Amino acid sequence: MKDVTIKSIFSEAWQLYKSNWQKLTLWALLGYLLPLALFFVATDLTFSDDAAEDCAPCAFMIGMFVLFLLIVFVSVSISTKSYIRAYCYNKYENQSNNSDKMVKNWSLRWFPFEFIITGIWIFVIIMLIMMSDFAELIIGMLCILGTPVCIISLLFMFAPYLLCNPQIKLWRSLKLSMILCRDNADIFIVTVLIRNIISLLLFCTGIGIVVAVPFSIIVNTVLFRKIGIGNNHSSSFL
Repeated sequence: MKDVTIKSIFSEAWQLYKSNWQKLTLWALLGYLLPLALFFVATDLTFSDDAAEDCAPCAFMIGMFVLFLLIVFVSVSISTKSYIRAYCYNKYENQSNNSDKMVKNWSLRWFPFEFIITGIWIFVIIMLIMMSDFAELIIGMLCILGTPVCIISLLFMFAPYLLCNPQIKLWRSLKLSMILCRDNADIFIVTVLIRNIISLLLFCTGIGIVVAVPFSIIVNTVLFRKIGIGNNHSSSFL
């Protein structure tokens, strides 16, 4: 396999982001930040109604409404992520813009899995925010649910890219993704660590989400192509 360096990964990712930053930030704004803001505003307004405290049916309806909002937000964010992923993949490969076709391939087969993973993460975060009085309990939930979900998300990080090949089934894409992570553990771990630190710093600013989301996806795209080229299993999906 060709030598791959952290510098080359982030350098190429940054160049790709700079050349497409307008579209990428707009999609992240409309697909992540705006829906997230609307979700929290609607949730806050919904739970501010004291009448629900003495009305079990009202509380149930409020819960169902919040669940509906959560499903809508997760669906929109995953769809946006799929389109950004396909767009970045095409740009990095200098291919014609067939993002819509790739999104269809990825979304239909990958959407249910990513929906569950994202939903669990958001549920834990919301519980952490809304039930801060039970900090120890929530921290325990975060560790119990968050740790395995995080590990699974990382190990299967390349599966969506593998699914752009219609010949590869979902379970095979999961297996190949784990193989790539295992065979390139050093570069994979360091890249993901740096990517997460950058994303965390940007997320803390709020508006930085519109940069963190597409840039993280670009880093994943560049990393996938670099560790896939020359890999023993590359002929199966490249």
